Amino acid sequence: RVFVVNGEIAGSVVGLAVLDTETTGLFPTDRVLELGVVLVDDNGNVECVVDTLVNPGRDVASDGPQQRAAEGVHGITSTQVVHAPRFSDIAPWLAHELSGRVAVMHNAWFDLRFLDREFKKAGTSFGPVAVGDTMRMSAAMLGVHSLSQAAQTLGLEWPGEAHNAAVDAQMTWQVGQRLWSMLPAGSAAPGFGWMTRHEEGGISLDLDEADPLQLATEAAQYGWVDTPPPMPQWVPRASA
Repeated sequence: RVFVVNGEIAGSVVGLAVLDTETTGLFPTDRVLELGVVLVDDNGNVECVVDTLVNPGRDVASDGPQQRAAEGVHGITSTQVVHAPRFSDIAPWLAHELSGRVAVMHNAWFDLRFLDREFKKAGTSFGPVAVGDTMRMSAAMLGVHSLSQAAQTLGLEWPGEAHNAAVDAQMTWQVGQRLWSMLPAGSAAPGFGWMTRHEEGGISLDLDEADPLQLATEAAQYGWVDTPPPMPQWVPRASA
């Protein structure tokens, strides 16, 4: 996070944003239905955990068997999201919090494609984004791909019910911490790099082996210097 003294950029504080989403389905026409975010400061301390449903502006399972199958996985119903914020309500705050941080996800390609489309619909600028993917890390370091397999291999206990975006984001943070602790100091980690948005639409991910600290230092140059937008009114699934 860039900080300013007397109107001049004086330095930066590196942070992470660990994210997970639940969606109405798997297709480009589907929408984000739930968002979990764990904001982590430069000392590895959790600043806050965001846990909210998202009103997709459509029926949760309206488009066919795949969408109804997705509802069977995450268990979110149309009734629960009626009073939840729309992504356009969340977008300014989320874009602000992502700027200057490394965004960490498990299967980053899935979440970032949906987030890119949602930011575009909301008309909110998003990126460039430094990215860390714990799925790629766990595949390279543990030989497993799913978040549940990685957690089990590392002996971690789930902080709640799986396929809840905030719970999965917290588990992604725990898996990431454990994997980073296994790396020799100063060594490159698999699954780190940059997301690029294209003017003609869509995104690309360039994830390879990179030094997470160096990547975080590069990401900090994109940190915000303006006043943060107000935090939206979250609607956690448990309260819906």
